[in-house]
Amino acid sequence: MARDSDTNELLAFSQQFVRSIGQNIADGSLKSKSNLEYSLVKDYGFDDATAGEVATAIFRSIMQRCFPPITRLELFLTENCPLRCDYCFGCEKENRNRMSFEVAREAIDFLIQESRDKQRLEILFFGGEPLVEYKLIKQVVHYAELKAKDCEKQIRFDMTTNGILFTNESLIFCRDHGIKFLVSIDGDRDSHDKHRRTIDGEGTFDILDAKLPMIKSYQPWLGARMTIHPDTVARLAQNVEFLVRKGINQFIISPVEGVDWPEESLLAYERELVKVISFYEEQKALGTPIRIAFFEEVEDGDFFKKGWMWGCRAGRYSLTISPGGEILPCSKMIWPPDLQRLCRLGTLEDGITNLALRFQLTGLIPTEREKCMACEFAKSCTGGCFALNYLETGNLFNPSDFTCKFAKIINHVAHYISDGKQQL
Repeated sequence: MARDSDTNELLAFSQQFVRSIGQNIADGSLKSKSNLEYSLVKDYGFDDATAGEVATAIFRSIMQRCFPPITRLELFLTENCPLRCDYCFGCEKENRNRMSFEVAREAIDFLIQESRDKQRLEILFFGGEPLVEYKLIKQVVHYAELKAKDCEKQIRFDMTTNGILFTNESLIFCRDHGIKFLVSIDGDRDSHDKHRRTIDGEGTFDILDAKLPMIKSYQPWLGARMTIHPDTVARLAQNVEFLVRKGINQFIISPVEGVDWPEESLLAYERELVKVISFYEEQKALGTPIRIAFFEEVEDGDFFKKGWMWGCRAGRYSLTISPGGEILPCSKMIWPPDLQRLCRLGTLEDGITNLALRFQLTGLIPTEREKCMACEFAKSCTGGCFALNYLETGNLFNPSDFTCKFAKIINHVAHYISDGKQQL
């Protein structure tokens, strides 16, 4: 009887304990692993060592039951860059940290573990300029390929680069190991050199332009990341045409964040996108290999279905690893320091420990977004960039004016396309 009584007491305690943890998660009071450890010691009489072990086990269970697997990592290899683009989110940073191979190796192990049963994984090399750490890239690729083979998984490698450090050797390595890259280029010489300059203030278009034929010879399908500034927006369509003639096939077109966009510049952005649509359709009809994902999303109807899930992939199935091994939702949260502190999900040493933030990022704990709920574009807008929201409003989940202004423009253009280009 005593044994049955002990069992019943243990069962009752376990049920009460689980209900308490669940309630703390639901009301947001359980914010981190340290909160849980403190509660285990204070409320349940655990010693420190046992509390740490139990908290780790509980967090592991919560991660597996509540959150999707991690299938994508952005490795922020370095904060160094030979350029000082004036709109880069790290352009004012003074300390230039770099990732060690030990941290990179731990990051790959973390990805393999947190991907669970998922077979297809992705690693993005980012920075700074990732090619500054070409030697590290090679080490990472070789290690990741061996780990993936051992675990019967596949890892795809991507990279965003300014392109000026490419050599025949690095391009051969990218080709042989399937590293696909986007090149940051804003258009013709005048547009590109306005903001993409070296540390000494020299323009970089000629350096990149001279390398484009070599780059194309190793990666024939070449994508461009175009950053559009108010002082270059009037040449947007002209610059797309220029880059197509240079051999660019795919475009990610993004307005620069963190600067003032006068009303006339916003109107110009909308007009220029309409011009790009006409050029894009002409080129498609001619059989030119060209892709602009936004236009395809509108044509397929996917654009108008985005609003069912607020936010982006950051913190959902994609994470960033900083040079020092901190786990962040995305690379834009590396800088400034107060944003990094706010958004740190954990470290490679301790794993993900900021439970509350990840619940918010994935939408499992609702956040107040009255502005979004009442918006006419709620079905197609995902609320903008978390980092930009914070920098403009002080809240990750409160859309910035920038987000709202450009959501309006993008929706106008999307309806223009879907309505058969009748009127704008």
